[in-house]
Amino acid sequence: MIVCACCHRPAHDPDADAVALAIGAAPLQRRLLEAVWRGKGEPVSTAAIITAMYSDGDLPDDPATCFKVTLHYLRRKLRGTGYGIESAIYSMGYRLSRTA
Repeated sequence: MIVCACCHRPAHDPDADAVALAIGAAPLQRRLLEAVWRGKGEPVSTAAIITAMYSDGDLPDDPATCFKVTLHYLRRKLRGTGYGIESAIYSMGYRLSRTA
């Protein structure tokens, strides 16, 4: 359950910023979450997510590995929030999912 940072009440329809704030997401995790959130449940390609993560132009030597590590830790932080990031059909990318 996501709780509003201002009033500490349950947020029934939070946005990506509210979720990122609630879980204490690091900047790269926040950008990854925002990229997937904009897909509104539809698959977002890995290339589009990496582009969003490194929009400041500071691309690492191995962006694919950095993406996988960031995704791993973000998925861990999202546990218990009612949201998750799942792999879409093979090679289609990733999408936001609602969890129980």
